[in-house]
Amino acid sequence: MDISKDLIDEIGRAKSQVDSLISQLSGYDELKEKITSTNESLIENLSNFSESMSTLEEGAKKLSDAAESIDKLSKTLEALDISKLNDKLSSIEENMTNLVKSFKKKVNKLEENLELKIKNSSLFSKVFNK
Repeated sequence: MDISKDLIDEIGRAKSQVDSLISQLSGYDELKEKITSTNESLIENLSNFSESMSTLEEGAKKLSDAAESIDKLSKTLEALDISKLNDKLSSIEENMTNLVKSFKKKVNKLEENLELKIKNSSLFSKVFNK
């Protein structure tokens, strides 16, 4: 009976070791699930990061385009000589003033001529010279 007692003890120890291994494997399964979950989160975060980088690149391109447009506009404005524009505006203003004066003189002359013609007309003399 000693052999069967030793055998039962050995079986008990083997069962204990198997139980320990099963417990460890259970812990490994939990760890594996955590690693899988972490990996999925990392993949999602990398995807979000990639989308953010694309958005940033698009924004940088738009900023670059805007800077280019501003540079072109600046060069265009630089090419316009403001003093020449002011000189032209002054010249136009002076011409307008001269035209107004000339127009007024001509209107006055026309009025005078019209008055003379009316006074020299036969109807005028008939009505007012009586």
